[in-house]
Amino acid sequence: MGRFPEMNELHRTGGKLFDADDNLVPASDSIIFPDVKCFTADGKEHDLVQILRGKVTCVTVFMRDFARPMLKSWEEHIDEVKQEYPQLQVVQLSFVEGVAYRLIKGWMISSMKKRIQPDKHDRIHMCFGSSDEFRKALHVKNRLVAYIFLVDSQGRMRWQAVGYPLPHEARFMRKSVGKVGAGNDKGRGEKRAIVSLSSSKT
Repeated sequence: MGRFPEMNELHRTGGKLFDADDNLVPASDSIIFPDVKCFTADGKEHDLVQILRGKVTCVTVFMRDFARPMLKSWEEHIDEVKQEYPQLQVVQLSFVEGVAYRLIKGWMISSMKKRIQPDKHDRIHMCFGSSDEFRKALHVKNRLVAYIFLVDSQGRMRWQAVGYPLPHEARFMRKSVGKVGAGNDKGRGEKRAIVSLSSSKT
């Protein structure tokens, strides 16, 4: 999807490409969250899979500044869940695409740190390079919106949302963290295809 189709879809849907499901993806049907090289707030490089391993994680993803207000609208809900379930790990994954940006990587990381409260610096994870393979693995087509994923301790993607949160989505996310963390998360028994993150709205 190119820039103009992305903009048209954003204007048409307000960034709400679909309403999140009220069911977890069963573990047996889930996909492994794709691995990428990323940099933390202290400038160290890590594989995302190492960060996710062994922890229930809420991963927020954005690729363009258009998505920042959407991500901000989720933060209050995520912080409330974090207070209730301190074991929840939160990863804010941002993609910085373009060769020129790699030359100012240190400045980009420093700039990101200044935008985020100090007590949340451990959430920062920045990827410098193309997001194509990552987006392909998760069926993410529009780079102008924010994406929210719940990943279990085995690195499996169990739930996803997009755009601004709806009340029922925020409630379900909170309930799901408890289920996934406790292992009481079998979800629906039938096969479930991953929802395409391109717009299904008209």
